[in-house]
Amino acid sequence: FCPAIADAADEGDGDPSANKTVNYDVSKAGLYTNYRITESGDYHLLGQSNSVSIHVEPQKNAVINIYLESNLKIDPDWYGRRGMLNAAPAISVGEAEGATVTIITQAGANAYLGGYRGAAGIRKNGTATKLVLKTADPSNPGTLTAVGSSDGSCPGIGIDGDKGTVGGNIVIESGKVIARGHDAPGIGCKDDGRTIANVTIEGGTVTATGSGGNSAGIGSGKGGTARDITITGGTVTAAGAGTGAGIGSGGNGTAKNISIEGGTVTATGGSGSRGGAGIGSGANGSVQNIIVLKGTITATGGPLAAGIGGAYQVSASYITIGIHGQPLNEMVLTAQGGTEGAGIGSGTGETKTSVSSVLVRGGTVKATGGSHGAGIGGGGNSYQSAAGSASKITISGDKTHVTATGGFGGAGIGGGAGGGVNNSTAGNASNITISG
Repeated sequence: FCPAIADAADEGDGDPSANKTVNYDVSKAGLYTNYRITESGDYHLLGQSNSVSIHVEPQKNAVINIYLESNLKIDPDWYGRRGMLNAAPAISVGEAEGATVTIITQAGANAYLGGYRGAAGIRKNGTATKLVLKTADPSNPGTLTAVGSSDGSCPGIGIDGDKGTVGGNIVIESGKVIARGHDAPGIGCKDDGRTIANVTIEGGTVTATGSGGNSAGIGSGKGGTARDITITGGTVTAAGAGTGAGIGSGGNGTAKNISIEGGTVTATGGSGSRGGAGIGSGANGSVQNIIVLKGTITATGGPLAAGIGGAYQVSASYITIGIHGQPLNEMVLTAQGGTEGAGIGSGTGETKTSVSSVLVRGGTVKATGGSHGAGIGGGGNSYQSAAGSASKITISGDKTHVTATGGFGGAGIGGGAGGGVNNSTAGNASNITISG
């Protein structure tokens, strides 16, 4: 059987000045159609289809704009794909040096993109091409809903490729984006051995929801890596599932270089018996270098996990909060640890966890530990031998307002119940110096 191929354009040189304009009604696609876009230009997708998969295959330096018209729905299914077992995303974005693909939801429009047989709603299995999501009119934003296939593990937007795949270079500029994964993150990569890198949210309203037992809302699936995630504006709501973080890694995964530089961010870790951090790692993973500089941020850890930092059996290092001298309302952070987790710091576990190098230097911070956990510092545990410790915690600045409350037996700033503090600003748990 040879599938139908519909070419949006002849092969070209990727000339950004080509200014090609194409209107494609997906409802007219035959069964098992792969519609190829190869040249620079403006492509308007309209109609509804259960058979078509859009394959964007840019050439070097191509500039491709894809407009999603009102009520567009691309949701391949078994019938439309003639029972073939090949994965089919609604839109697949290929890789080319210097290429930019922009998906634009028209003003006030609602568009739905679904994956089939283990495919993402929007596939992005590389980093060479820059993928931009936006709306035509931010004052009347369109809504893009991207949903991973119900077969297998796949994100709403991101990586559904083989182990070892590194994907990303995704920018959300404006509009309403709703991304739901299936046993995977809403935005990010599926499980073991895959990496999501360089995801930036600059504006709009973004809701990213992981599903299954081990997925982040924005970040990685189980055993994957999430790095270089930056939020500079907009309203972002991210919820992990099971052991996954709200923003960060899934269970057994790695999270590093997460930066919040503006916007309103609500991040909630998964609610499994060993949950994920609000911002940070999933259970049994690792986390390093979380920076929160501006915005209104609410981070809530799942069971045994910190609001910001580590989850179950995870130590955390290099957490930076605020900017010296900034107005108190420029950065307002509320961090709530889950059961036995710190507000900001480490989770807890069967063996001792720790947090090191926490710097709070500006803004308004309210950090509350779960039962036995510190407000800022180590996670707690009813068994003292497994309680979390803390080192190198510094709070400074004459315009820094910090309220840190420990859970039962946990320090406000310091170790969890039974934990210890060393090499902090003041040298021990009973004499922490706060300068400013």
